[in-house]
Amino acid sequence: MKINNEAIRVINMHTLEQEKARLRKMCKEMENELQLRFDYLKENAGGMAFNSVFPGIKKESGIWNIIVQIAKTGWKNSYVQTILFSALVTFIEFLGANFGLKYLSKIFKKTREYPETEHY
Repeated sequence: MKINNEAIRVINMHTLEQEKARLRKMCKEMENELQLRFDYLKENAGGMAFNSVFPGIKKESGIWNIIVQIAKTGWKNSYVQTILFSALVTFIEFLGANFGLKYLSKIFKKTREYPETEHY
């Protein structure tokens, strides 16, 4: 925005007063525009922050779409991929060890038949 788009040359006190009035009016218009922009920013700051962090996700699209879009965004990062892969491997090892031991103990418990011993 040009500040001095209608500037006049000041040669006497009358033109100085006119220029001061014009500049006051322009200042008041700029203050009003700034207040409107600030109000807009205050009302829409949350949405703008959400869109800057997660671009392409609409709030109305549902929680599942938001989760999928966040996962897609995170999966593009190799650090996140490494962490998720190691967590998955750890979880699979835990399941294998836990269920494998239980299953094996059930099998061997059934096959082993201990003879009854007599205590003297």
